Amino acid sequence: MLLTTPLSTDHQASGKPTVSPYDIGWHLPIPVVCTDPGLAIQWVNQAFEQCVGAKADGILGRPLTEFLAPIHAELLIYHLRSIKPGHPQRLWVRWRCASGREILVNLRSQKWVAPDGTDQGWVHTIHPLEDQEAFPGGQQELLSELFVQGWVQVLHARDLETSAHTHRVARLTTVIGTALGIPSETLRIWRWGALLHDIGKIAIPDEILRKPGPLTEEEWQIMRQHPLLAQAILRDVPFLPDEVLTIPLYHHERCDGSGYPFGLRCEQIPLAARAFAVVDVWDALSRERPYRRAWPPDRIWHYLKQHTQTLFDPLIVQTFERLYHDGLSS
Repeated sequence: MLLTTPLSTDHQASGKPTVSPYDIGWHLPIPVVCTDPGLAIQWVNQAFEQCVGAKADGILGRPLTEFLAPIHAELLIYHLRSIKPGHPQRLWVRWRCASGREILVNLRSQKWVAPDGTDQGWVHTIHPLEDQEAFPGGQQELLSELFVQGWVQVLHARDLETSAHTHRVARLTTVIGTALGIPSETLRIWRWGALLHDIGKIAIPDEILRKPGPLTEEEWQIMRQHPLLAQAILRDVPFLPDEVLTIPLYHHERCDGSGYPFGLRCEQIPLAARAFAVVDVWDALSRERPYRRAWPPDRIWHYLKQHTQTLFDPLIVQTFERLYHDGLSS
């Protein structure tokens, strides 16, 4: 079901934005904001005025993204592209309060249509985490899962990763962890980290991410920042375990210190990131790409063994090979 406009029936997003206390939704206790397709604010209610600390006259026409942390503003743009009519979506973002403080809010967005069915843009409701009930352990886990899956959808909408690749490498990473005796509670965190491994790329310019030819050294320096950008996105999320950052931050480190962003050596790299590095390379080489054919398994094993102790942890390679020959399917 599409959400019809909360405004008076004569209001249209294509006209001059106006707000009236007689509009439907004006007195709702939840902050509500309507934007046009370009995210320019067309209508707000009283609760939204209070949320941002400004009157409607000073808000209308401004982009909604002004009220989000920069990385999360870009996230919202890509998130909305994945929303289908009649299917509202939720996204956790960092919201800029009138005081200048940033808080985590659940931004719920869906299509905004006029009574005649014309597409007007978006309706967003804002639900600050501080205004919600404290989450017991089980609910906190659910909240983390929803947060991770929301980001995964955004990455897929921007074509940064295919859904199949993301879930394959997450599964293989946890399979290796299981074989190494890692507790199930920790494996859950490994899985979340694996699903979010390239989240930092959301902040890398498209002209670099989608460049058909080789990157320049300057462009590589920007690309190598994506693990640190992942840290900037994920840190301080109150319900997300700190260890979720392990794979996004360290998955490009290599045993001989040739990786990035810190140039760590094997014993300095967290185990989860070492496991992920192996399965990520395996999955990439085993799939066909526009510029090369898929490698056969024997060739991939030769490559992994050839670079054991230089790029990859020997324990991880040996464990993964044993699992593979015991019937593990990628």
